[in-house]
Amino acid sequence: MSKFVRNKVGAEDNEEIEDEEFVQLENEEETCQLWVLRHLRTFLDVDDDCLVEFCTKKDIFPLKKFILASQKQTALFIKIIIPEQKIIEEVVPVQVPIENVIIEKLKRKKKKKVLTMKSKKKKKVKKIIKKKKKVKVEKAVEQQIVPEQVIEEPPVILEWSTNKVIPRKDNFIVITVKESATFTEDEDTNVDFDKNFFLGFCGDYNKFHRLLDISNGLLGDEIDFEGHMDLLLRYLSITSTCSSIEYQRWNSNISHFMNFILDILVKSFTKTITVDAITEYAMMESIEELLKPRLYAYVDDSKTRNRNQMLIELSLFEFRYLPQIKCLKKANKDLRRILKTLKVLQLLYTDDKSSLWYQKIFFRAIELVCTLYAGFLKDKARYLVVDIEAIRFTQPNVKYELFDIMKEFVDTAIQITTKGTEQAVWMEKIRHCLKIVIILEEEIDELLFLADFIADPKWDILGDRTVLNEAIEQLKNVWKLIDESYLESAFESGNNDALKNVVYSLIGQYDELNSKIKLNFDKKKTSAISKHNIFK
Repeated sequence: MSKFVRNKVGAEDNEEIEDEEFVQLENEEETCQLWVLRHLRTFLDVDDDCLVEFCTKKDIFPLKKFILASQKQTALFIKIIIPEQKIIEEVVPVQVPIENVIIEKLKRKKKKKVLTMKSKKKKKVKKIIKKKKKVKVEKAVEQQIVPEQVIEEPPVILEWSTNKVIPRKDNFIVITVKESATFTEDEDTNVDFDKNFFLGFCGDYNKFHRLLDISNGLLGDEIDFEGHMDLLLRYLSITSTCSSIEYQRWNSNISHFMNFILDILVKSFTKTITVDAITEYAMMESIEELLKPRLYAYVDDSKTRNRNQMLIELSLFEFRYLPQIKCLKKANKDLRRILKTLKVLQLLYTDDKSSLWYQKIFFRAIELVCTLYAGFLKDKARYLVVDIEAIRFTQPNVKYELFDIMKEFVDTAIQITTKGTEQAVWMEKIRHCLKIVIILEEEIDELLFLADFIADPKWDILGDRTVLNEAIEQLKNVWKLIDESYLESAFESGNNDALKNVVYSLIGQYDELNSKIKLNFDKKKTSAISKHNIFK
């Protein structure tokens, strides 16, 4: 436990001391109170006595309870309440003008006295009195004092709050447990508060709540206290008004979709994101890069931007998961839904920026569909590798599931693309590639039929399997050729020559393998082959 002594601030003649200052002598183990006090001194421009009193003398049970629990996704707030300033008018005594005093004296009745004075001298006295009156009036006016207004600075009030509500009317401090926090059950182990806890200061609650209003307006009921806290920690991390230099998140298990939205909302609001202008020729690497400028524009002007349009565009985030699809029927279903969404957007929102953005989305969609198509062909060709101990299944028809939707994507993209541009030429190349991949799949199917024939268990009784083993090795080489041909990149780039070379190679391999089997098996052994008319 840290040791303290009270350092008395002396005064002359040993006067009574009213204020005492805490001085820390040893810092072998920093208490939670001192940790909070250290950061409060950093962030708040408040009298130090007020901070010391709050952290050491007032009720700190909420802090101790929070630290002892150390549960993730919990928060403790310190409200910084600044009362309204009071204006005190200084009371100034009312001054009686000097001219009234002189007149009052002149009007007073005095005892009658017999005086023998000349009239001329009497006039002189009157003139003197008048002259004195004028001088005194001027002096009285100059000596008038205007009451001053004194503004009394009220003391700042610090108040603990354990409610699951972010303060809306006051600046505040928030304390949470970091996602990376690690605690031990050993009570003797010192707790590193900066390592395990996060403390942030929101010094402009109005600005932060504008961010909350934007997020609420966009996401509605989909964002709750958990989402608001995630926004808060990200906001404080970016504005560097916190105890950590790391980028903090409230929940590390948040979905990729929500994580992307919250991240871009905060970075767009704080202007800490770099958004490249979308041009006709700029190719985006991911759907995230395409959605960034749209979200940035929404945050920049959320009042006039169309919320429904933004939500429909955000639904295209599923592009991210298309390459992970392993089921042809699911791929067909998802692609048709995406195509309908793009057509709705294209029909409803026709401004120039939106139209240019839809072109980019179509191009990105076609890249993904080409990758999917080629990927399914490679998965199908993988069964050319014969494993005599494995069960072989009938492979699906890729053309049947994906060709029509692929062609519809390409045709729509050609319609919205300016003729003669680089993109228009690219789309025409992909249209020609569609014809080539049909032939490519047909050649793979013929080779798969030979592979199924070779893997038939009835050949296990053969005494000499030399020909079959050679055929199995040749099929492995065919698979290796397909695997190393980069079908995905050739298809999505519209490289017709590369795809044609693969087709020619497969045709040659099939002819060679088919002839070898035909020559080395007699009619009885090849009856299964003849029955299916695989020989040319």
